[in-house]
Amino acid sequence: MLLILLQDLHKQMEKKIAQFHGREDCIIYPSCFDANAGLFEAFLTSEDAVLSDELNHASIIDGIRLCKAQKYRYKHRDMNDLEKKLQESSSARIRLIATDGVFSMDGNIAPLPDICNLAKKYNALVFMDECHSTGVLGKTGRGTEEHFNLNGKVDIINSTLGKALGGAAGFIKFVQGHANAITQKLDKARWIITVLSCHECRSVRNLTKSVKVDCLSVRIIYFEENPNSTRMRTGRTEGISLERITSVCPLSALDILTENSRLVNTLQENTKKFRSAIKAAGMNIIGDDHPICPVMVAEENQAILMANKMLDRGIYVIGFTYPVVPKNKARVRVQISAAHSEQDIIKAVESFSEVARELSAL
Repeated sequence: MLLILLQDLHKQMEKKIAQFHGREDCIIYPSCFDANAGLFEAFLTSEDAVLSDELNHASIIDGIRLCKAQKYRYKHRDMNDLEKKLQESSSARIRLIATDGVFSMDGNIAPLPDICNLAKKYNALVFMDECHSTGVLGKTGRGTEEHFNLNGKVDIINSTLGKALGGAAGFIKFVQGHANAITQKLDKARWIITVLSCHECRSVRNLTKSVKVDCLSVRIIYFEENPNSTRMRTGRTEGISLERITSVCPLSALDILTENSRLVNTLQENTKKFRSAIKAAGMNIIGDDHPICPVMVAEENQAILMANKMLDRGIYVIGFTYPVVPKNKARVRVQISAAHSEQDIIKAVESFSEVARELSAL
């Protein structure tokens, strides 16, 4: 069993994340995968229904499998199919639409305005995973909501500190009116179990405390004496806190994003430059205007060969083939950064063209 030792710094981070997204509350998890694993089981019962995009991330799929709710899967970004599933689930107590904000393999964006309209029409809630949107989409990097000018319209948002924000861990944020009810449920999630505060782990010794969590009795024996340690010993249970460095980095990143949007603007400009140049070079690139740029190839073996040959030229990209992506949908995934210069982008496009000709992939 996992117990999370919460320090003052973590509470500060939760508050700042909630403020950044204009939310009432926020809960930090050890990872975003854990957050998705814990959410659905804690929040939904057998009287409820969850409606999931067929291309949602594996962590969402796994989290939904753990819950007892009725499960519906709608075709990728197909609002007609989603509406059909909403009609089929009309008897459910709660209906939760679950979607990625940005789909990581295709680099395309969820049709959030249409999803929110359907949620309003059928009195459903919306959950959105923003791992590939936070710090990337929107004028100030606040994600898919800001990209569509729909701030505050999504009921539950999950995201990560480990991608654009440069730290680690995941978090879930809530809108006004839902925070108390959702927080009470998530505090019992099996993947978080409980949160304990030790005021920065100041040499606490011989502390014995019984905790009743979700019908499980946990006995906390003592904290390690070392004030720099984040580990907590128990009988058969061990707790661990998020390392301080993984909290300080995203706090600083949020400060940078709040102060100005220069890095976000640079990232978005670099994305447009690369996508335009790679298309002009005759390559097939899919997705929306997002820095995840999948360059499609005709043959399965070409994806890995192309990625290896690009690495020989000093450019690190990843080749994906079945079963990671569907059959006949092999690709080389490029991820653009605000740190890339115009020369970097030109070199990448030229290298892609050279390798494609070498492999007869154009």
